[in-house]
Amino acid sequence: MKRPEHLARTALAVGLVAAGFTGCAHSTVDGDSLSPTAPAQPTSPPPAPTPLDANNTAASSTPPAQSSGVKAPTPGTVTVSGGALPGEIVDSYRTNGGDLVDPVEWTGRYGTSALPSLVGDGVALVEATRRFEGAAGGWERTDEANWLTMADTDRDSLLAELAVAAGITDTATRTSSSQDGADCAIDTYPTTQAAVRWVVQGCSYERFPQLVALGVSRTAASLQPPTVLDATMTSFIDTLDGTISFAEVRLGSPGPDGATLHLSAQVHFDGNLTTADDAVSSGVLADWQRFGGEDSLLLSGPTGATWTLSDGVGVFEWAGRW
Repeated sequence: MKRPEHLARTALAVGLVAAGFTGCAHSTVDGDSLSPTAPAQPTSPPPAPTPLDANNTAASSTPPAQSSGVKAPTPGTVTVSGGALPGEIVDSYRTNGGDLVDPVEWTGRYGTSALPSLVGDGVALVEATRRFEGAAGGWERTDEANWLTMADTDRDSLLAELAVAAGITDTATRTSSSQDGADCAIDTYPTTQAAVRWVVQGCSYERFPQLVALGVSRTAASLQPPTVLDATMTSFIDTLDGTISFAEVRLGSPGPDGATLHLSAQVHFDGNLTTADDAVSSGVLADWQRFGGEDSLLLSGPTGATWTLSDGVGVFEWAGRW
């Protein structure tokens, strides 16, 4: 899960970019890039996997792991009524290389989660994460969402509404910060008896009184392993009888290459680099470019996706625009 201080920087960065500070070719907050150079040409992402529900119940290419995870409750919805984001904010944000994504597009591509929903005219998803990590006896799943919206309701009231919609009943420990016209608060909740960890955070902005950045993060045990993120993963796993040990989808601020969407996964298998290379080179990865290295092999595909093979491990990565 992201560190609380990083969530604060995320929300602050969103607000600074959206506010469109002129005369700044490049600006940072604690090292985070806010105004990158012009983004690279968009690259179409690999075909999306079958969407999952909050309990990750879609079919997977790996057998279910035994897990102590509990069934996630059905999350609630918070409605905002501040209207559409001002054109100045939208234009400035996109000029600086960010993506403003309709939350429905995210769930349509990657499925729902146990996070509460934020709905209303102009609500934009600016950062999101869906991450699975292998844990003892099962999986740990982290879902994060950060939205930018206009609202008639004040920031603290919205944070409280998000907590209620998430089903949180404990009292949070609040961390506050103010910087460059952004007033931010992070509410970190105690880990529940079911080992669920929640963070709810938000920022308001002096320059735009109705503008708020809101975010929610949830980490908990998962009942099922992740589905594959790319079609080549199915072939890779089946060919090598591998298992996914890590999988992540991450939407966020653009990096130096302009990419805002990152897919990554790690697959473990029994065997060394040579046997893995022999097994996959005649299958779906047969026509991929090959770049040999010391104790590893990089395979590069037509969509910009890569597989890096080494003894017992294959790492998948793709980066591009939404």
